[in-house]
Amino acid sequence: MSLLLVVLAAHVGVGAALLALAAMLSAGPGEP
Repeated sequence: MSLLLVVLAAHVGVGAALLALAAMLSAGPGEP
């Protein structure tokens, strides 16, 4: 049960990190 929670937390963390990275790149100097 705890292993499932760890995997779920890791998945959510990676998703949030990817969203933040995409937001930073899209709002970066490359975008006019």
